[in-house]
Amino acid sequence: MGSLDSLLHPKEDGTRTPKEDDIANALEYLNHSSQRPIVHSDLKPSNILLSNDITARISAFGLARFFDNASTASTMAVKETIGYIALEYATGGRVMASGDVYSFGIILLEMFNGRRPTDDIIQEIVDAQLQEEIDDFGVQKGSAATVVECVRSVLRMGLCCSCRLPKERVNMRDVAMKLQVIRESYVGDEALQMVC
Repeated sequence: MGSLDSLLHPKEDGTRTPKEDDIANALEYLNHSSQRPIVHSDLKPSNILLSNDITARISAFGLARFFDNASTASTMAVKETIGYIALEYATGGRVMASGDVYSFGIILLEMFNGRRPTDDIIQEIVDAQLQEEIDDFGVQKGSAATVVECVRSVLRMGLCCSCRLPKERVNMRDVAMKLQVIRESYVGDEALQMVC
């Protein structure tokens, strides 16, 4: 199917179906559950591949680092993409799992606002196409408030991931669990699951 980048920023108009929990679960595994924690260090939409059923898979591990403990840091230089790179990397180049969390937060926000983090102006919090889908769904089902709360919950998670200081960010294990809870809260409505 391509990458998340091609789905978020298509050459032609198309439907976007975010799969944030696939990405969160993959990062949780890398940062916390694998035998030896791995920090990806270059997470961005073009490094998230999508299968035909829109399942997300993380790729491009050329800058990844192994750690005995994902909360420890490496002093190796980082060459991550501007806009997705954790702010602390600009000063010390220290690679930590919290850098992956930051990148994920930026991607999560991009999935909902439809804008790259390097765009000059971000006028809308939620992408116009997604907002139209929310409005249509609310009119059809009479539950616009539920959809808005679902979107707000996911956006709050993106903001928690992209805090300026690494110690203020949640870890990927908590992110994956919270996104799962958000998804399960809306499991009864198939159309709503496409938004959240």
